[in-house]
Amino acid sequence: MQATARFGIGRRWYLAVTLVVALIAAASLLAGCTQLGISGELDPPEAAVDSLLQLRVAHSTDATAYAEYVSAEMAAALATPQSEEASGALVPEWESPYLSVDGTTTAEVIVVWVDPVAFDAKWPAATIFKMEFIEEKWLAVDAQPIADKAFVPDPK
Repeated sequence: MQATARFGIGRRWYLAVTLVVALIAAASLLAGCTQLGISGELDPPEAAVDSLLQLRVAHSTDATAYAEYVSAEMAAALATPQSEEASGALVPEWESPYLSVDGTTTAEVIVVWVDPVAFDAKWPAATIFKMEFIEEKWLAVDAQPIADKAFVPDPK
């Protein structure tokens, strides 16, 4: 009888330890996924760049919509209707934007273009969007092309 009781306690202890180890492993995995940007949610500067690109894809002529992501002058320029020749896509498809530099008021968001040469032989492999937090929103203040995919910065 005593051996059975001891086995029961040992088994409960083993199950409790196994459960704790499994919970710790799951929490570590989730934390790692979030750090790598696998959570599925974009940080505010990344989301601003993605939304700006979505406006370009939609051929938006709404300067107010663009002004959420760029200066008023740039918003007006982007909202200018495109010529009949430019009725196709204005930007190629892109991978999910990611941060390469992140600060409290500045960030650099990388956009890697999907098959940019098929879109336009002169289109860069990626673009660095320089972002600034101005008046409670993230605005793209500059964009720099990266011609060679080998020079694309890694995520932060």
